[in-house]
Amino acid sequence: MDENKDKTLSGGNDESYGSTFDRNTEDVKKEMEELAATFQRELDKTKAEAEEKGELIQELEDIPEASTRNDDEEPSEAELCECCGEKRRGTKADPDSPYCEECDLGLRHYPFSFLNIFFVVVVIALVFYSGYVFAGRMGVLSDVYKADKYVSQKKMDSAVTAYEDTVSAMEKAGIKGELVYKRQIMANYRIGYLQDIDSMSGNINSWELSLPHFRSVKKAMGESADFIATVRKAYTILTKYDVNDPSDFPYDDAMAALVSLESEPYTEDTTADTSSATTSSVKATQYNKAMVYYYEYYVSVICNKDNDEQLKYLEKIKEEYPQYIWLYGSALGDLYAKTGKDVTEICDKIRSNNSEDPSPDLIEIESLRIKGDYDAAIAKCEEYASPDDCTVKYEIYRQEALCYILKDDYDTALETAKKAYDDNGNSLEVIDTLALCAVLKNDDATYSSMESLLDGSGYSLSDKVTGFKAGTVTLDDILLKGAYDVE
Repeated sequence: MDENKDKTLSGGNDESYGSTFDRNTEDVKKEMEELAATFQRELDKTKAEAEEKGELIQELEDIPEASTRNDDEEPSEAELCECCGEKRRGTKADPDSPYCEECDLGLRHYPFSFLNIFFVVVVIALVFYSGYVFAGRMGVLSDVYKADKYVSQKKMDSAVTAYEDTVSAMEKAGIKGELVYKRQIMANYRIGYLQDIDSMSGNINSWELSLPHFRSVKKAMGESADFIATVRKAYTILTKYDVNDPSDFPYDDAMAALVSLESEPYTEDTTADTSSATTSSVKATQYNKAMVYYYEYYVSVICNKDNDEQLKYLEKIKEEYPQYIWLYGSALGDLYAKTGKDVTEICDKIRSNNSEDPSPDLIEIESLRIKGDYDAAIAKCEEYASPDDCTVKYEIYRQEALCYILKDDYDTALETAKKAYDDNGNSLEVIDTLALCAVLKNDDATYSSMESLLDGSGYSLSDKVTGFKAGTVTLDDILLKGAYDVE
């Protein structure tokens, strides 16, 4: 028995056992292949149905291999999430993501932190507010640009008006602009509006006047104060001599007082009305000698001194203070015309300071008339009176009427004088010129209306006109001698 058992265990029937094992293996293999084929058919069928329904089926080969990384291992700093800095970076959808799963999900819903959102909202609000403020100040900026442009064109009258409008708009908008105030003061100083400078000085703080770019303003304000102080002092001197007839005016005494004022130390006038003075105004420190010279010229005029006597005072201002062209230019040009001097230089200088000053036009016309070039003077009158914005048409027409009188064309002279009166009936020179033309044309009605116009006003027709009507004064006495005019 033991022997039989040993045979059986040792594979005594080895051939029969091997055959059975091979057969079983082949059957299993065959069954597995059939099962795989069946599974593949079902898979293909399912994928086909899913594609028809638009569903996404991930290919088996697209499924990423399971990470062999040991999550229990402590990640290196390079592997940490860039957001939280604590967990390992990478997500199932994107293993190379710089963020961990939680941070990636949070950033998808909230890509910005609350503070970031708050700051963005604040910035947007500030942008809109800035736009609103800028839009509100565009009008002021436009006014400043317009005023600056007038200055560059030397249109100083327009510039002064534009700066005044600008400052008014700034006050309404609650805007401060020291540089605008500076430009306004300098524009007024340039054409001699000194009283206005004193009222404007309150817009600039006292400490600002010590800054380098305000030196010119401080100088202008100081000279303005000196001018005003001189005017008050000269007025005090001249009002002592209250006479009705200019021939009774004590010329020598008044001149001596004014000459003394040239070197007199400044003393504050405690009797002057300073209620309107601004606290930041620069105070006067001396009497302005140029203004004293001008009052000396003024006294020589009211005392009917000859042209040469009047001329010397204005020449002193020109020589010592040429920058004050606004003070002496017009009067000096008028005297140049009456004394036969060339007026080109003085007219150019006046225009270079203020191109809107009409006095050079009138000086040129007067110069041509006095020289006897009546046709050229009339041509100038037509040229200068043609612009719609001409502010002295009445005086140009009056000069033209005088030229027609000297040409013995009294009809045209009367017609032109009436044009002057229609443009400005308040000018004494125009009224006297129209009355003179009326006498030349024996137009008693017009003459009487000019007389009646002045009745009760404290004025009357000039002695030259009434003397011409009375026959005691000739046309030559009026237009070819002395003042070369009806006054």
